[in-house]
Amino acid sequence: MYFIRFPFFVNIYIYILGFAKEALDLSKQQEQTKQQEYVTKMKEYEAHIEHSKVEQKRVDGDEKRKTLQEETKQNQLRAQYQDQLARKR
Repeated sequence: MYFIRFPFFVNIYIYILGFAKEALDLSKQQEQTKQQEYVTKMKEYEAHIEHSKVEQKRVDGDEKRKTLQEETKQNQLRAQYQDQLARKR
């Protein structure tokens, strides 16, 4: 009712509401930007995790290959030793 009696204040009120709307729109845009940045960072993080998993699988495969090579080498040496023992008897 106060604004109805004084039209000048109504105009000021409408003017201020316009700024409030702009401020609200700006706030919404900032929030959307923050959310997009968050999504981007999450995707980067997930990609990093996947890369780490792939790298770990590669390292595990290399270690397994080296272990198998060493086991094969040891088995060959053991077989040669057993063969030498058998020949000496």
